[in-house]
Amino acid sequence: MADDRSYLGVLFEHFPTGVMVADDRAYYVDVNQAACLLLGRSREQLIGQHLSAIVAPGRMAEVNLQWQAFVRDGHQQGLFEVFHPDGTTRQVQFHAKANFVPGLHCSFLSPVIARSPAADPADAALTVCAWSKRVLYEGEWVTIEQYLMLAHGLLVKHGISPQAFAEAIRPATP
Repeated sequence: MADDRSYLGVLFEHFPTGVMVADDRAYYVDVNQAACLLLGRSREQLIGQHLSAIVAPGRMAEVNLQWQAFVRDGHQQGLFEVFHPDGTTRQVQFHAKANFVPGLHCSFLSPVIARSPAADPADAALTVCAWSKRVLYEGEWVTIEQYLMLAHGLLVKHGISPQAFAEAIRPATP
């Protein structure tokens, strides 16, 4: 069998989905070719750059808070607006995993394909606050329970997952 690093490196580079690896401070330490194409930048232009390099001007405070929520929660997914060097912004779909290796965080990016030429991809997505997990519904931030009732007529009952239960009853370490 070949050295793991050689075939994993080839897989990483040729993977059709954009892959970006950032450190704890949100600086990119590795990106693949698909990410470069999606972001309109070369690998050299992205490695060592902060997340702010791909964010539209004026959105950094929001994105910094989203980054903190991502690292806190361990994962995040949805739509993200990226800033291209030509001055335009574009939506990408992302799935991200924090600490896939301690201190490194991985994001998988793909282009958003609109349902029709006139459709705005953002209209097909539910906006959820990365920090509070409230949902933007008709201009108001509401709980997920309120959203499900108002938008879909669904009643919500609460339970507790076995993992959360185990964490809740685990004695605190001094």
